[in-house]
Amino acid sequence: MNKKTVTGRKWMTQPIMDIHNGCYTNILQRINELLIYTSKRYAKVLTIQGILHLPDSYNYNDTEVITRFFKSLNEKLNYQYSKALRNSKHANWPGMEYIWVREVGSDNRSPGKPHYHFCIFLNGHAYSRLGIYCPEQQTLFSKIVHSWRSALETKFLYSPFVFSPSLVTFTKNGQTRLERYDGNSLDSFNREHANEYRKLFLRLSYFAKVNTKTSNDGIRNFGSSRIPRNYEAVNRHAGQYTTKQGV
Repeated sequence: MNKKTVTGRKWMTQPIMDIHNGCYTNILQRINELLIYTSKRYAKVLTIQGILHLPDSYNYNDTEVITRFFKSLNEKLNYQYSKALRNSKHANWPGMEYIWVREVGSDNRSPGKPHYHFCIFLNGHAYSRLGIYCPEQQTLFSKIVHSWRSALETKFLYSPFVFSPSLVTFTKNGQTRLERYDGNSLDSFNREHANEYRKLFLRLSYFAKVNTKTSNDGIRNFGSSRIPRNYEAVNRHAGQYTTKQGV
């Protein structure tokens, strides 16, 4: 992993959390890229931040669990989109992008136990809120919980495992809507959008903190969806991009 770090309360022009030992700059860079890209693609962007917990006695070296989670969630979102298209002439593509970091607990409650922080970025015209957890309803909350259950159960097929929805938690103020009112210009951001952007970047800078990330066990502790190299010039009316696991 890139070892370059920054300390203090600012990275480039963006505010960041002043955290002991600083933040990794490559994670801050990817957060910024995702925010720019999704804001240019969609006039409205819904972001959801949460934490994925691993059950006790789980194989903590299962590095593919986070990949399975996003694959399952992406499939659920796209299935509902396809179903909506069949039932009507208009449906909004969810266009999910994401970022995640793996951290290892350092407190007395979960020493050495890893967990994942994640943030998903969605077309705000397709989803406007997280909703509530209800197994029988297709809310975004339910999709996220079911996707984590699916990712975990792959490794629990031959052993007793009772899944609890509490293994998925959402951070305080972890639901944000970014909305542009920029007329015909795709490159202008109004003042309200800029303020919300900066506040969201500040919260997401927590993902980049050096503390609680392992660096000597060969396990990746950061990933994201891939975005076009020319993300700053993306036209939000252009074709759809496939969400893939970051490197």
